[in-house]
Amino acid sequence: MLFILLFNLIQDQWKSNFHDAEYADILKLPPQPVTSPTQPKSILKGTEQKAKQKVVRSSSLNRGVIKRTPVLSPVRANNDSPLPGIIRSRRHSIGSTASLERSLSKISLKEPAEVASSLMPEYSKGSRISSCTSVRRANSKLGVCGLENLGNTCFMNSILQCLSKDRTLREYFCDRKYKKDCKGACRLTNAFGEFMDNIWSKSEPSYISPRSVKLEVQKLAPKFVGNHQHDSQEFLRYLIEGVHDELNVVKTKPTYSYDDLDDMRDDEKARVVWERYLSRESSLIQDLFVGQLRSTLTCSQCGHASVTFDPFWDLSLPIPIKRGDVADIAECFQTFTQEEILDGAEKPTCEKCKKRRKCTKKFLIERCPKVLVIHLKRFAGQRYRTKLSTHVIFPTELDIKQYTVAKESRRYQLFGVSNHIGGTAGGHYTAYCKHPDSGKWNLYNDTRVSPATPSSVNTAGAYVLFYELM
Repeated sequence: MLFILLFNLIQDQWKSNFHDAEYADILKLPPQPVTSPTQPKSILKGTEQKAKQKVVRSSSLNRGVIKRTPVLSPVRANNDSPLPGIIRSRRHSIGSTASLERSLSKISLKEPAEVASSLMPEYSKGSRISSCTSVRRANSKLGVCGLENLGNTCFMNSILQCLSKDRTLREYFCDRKYKKDCKGACRLTNAFGEFMDNIWSKSEPSYISPRSVKLEVQKLAPKFVGNHQHDSQEFLRYLIEGVHDELNVVKTKPTYSYDDLDDMRDDEKARVVWERYLSRESSLIQDLFVGQLRSTLTCSQCGHASVTFDPFWDLSLPIPIKRGDVADIAECFQTFTQEEILDGAEKPTCEKCKKRRKCTKKFLIERCPKVLVIHLKRFAGQRYRTKLSTHVIFPTELDIKQYTVAKESRRYQLFGVSNHIGGTAGGHYTAYCKHPDSGKWNLYNDTRVSPATPSSVNTAGAYVLFYELM
């Protein structure tokens, strides 16, 4: 009897708070946009009273009563700071859908539970709409999003914008495929994955904060602690190699003796060295960014040629000094691959002569990566740095055939440029990036995003170029 009386009482309370007409009003409530970090504004249609309402858990939930109290408060995308311009609703404080349904199931009231579930934001019910690559491809405005400057972090923002526009990285991280490769804490990888998911869920004029990425990178490299300006190419290396280390499927790395390579042909040696490298380093990051470089050291005395093979994450190309301060990227490649004379203090030891000899050294690309990162060596010196302001002309489509061992066509498409503007005492980083779906170029200057054209991408500030294999 007591249970029946309690049931009737609860049912009456629910009916008084949620009749059919009110269900319809609640389900029509649009999301609440946040126009400032502290003072959200409602754009709901209808009366002011309905616009300020949200459902919260009552202290009398066990009696089946749900009350309304005012207003939505802005959400923080992370635990550090609110992000203006990002429209996200905080999970309603009625608790999780599962816990609410468990409570209601005890008193056999299913319909109010379904209504409460419908009031929950989509992301709070476990939906991954924003992580679907096909949905993103249908909306070419997504990904056109600025990044908050955390204090001289334009170098980081520039690199993150370029990386986020790579198709393979987008699919791997936004669809959370990286989760199956994470075997440990993977803090940097998770931070980068969260960043990728966030940037591909937003569009201009909103912006997000990459704070979690910076916090994890500076744990690997304390030099990035604080608000000092840093080199964007250096940050790139720490970031992608750090993510690779966490995703590396090889946990026990084998060791090798390379004495057995001496009698092999160069092509066979290159294959064996590459296979041994992959037996120690294997991840999607490595598969995208790492290529193989052939180095040939020739003794001027006996003519013996020593050939070695090394992996590379990017190519640092010297900029030839010319009159007029203009050079072509082909000239940079030619300078990189031309024979260099090693003499004086730079004399190496010849393998055959067993003595230090004058030698020539030459580089060629043995294996091309899927994403070719070209670092233009604008800066020189350690204590007193200088910068070359030479305008390097580079194409949007690049064939590096003549700089490879195989001399076969290797065509690349430009999709990102990290720019440095200013001198060594200061300066500022920006990025030009091409949207992977629309093909449109944009200039990313921290929080600001503006349209660009392919012709405007080529500037004297170009520092790190991102090409993908066609």
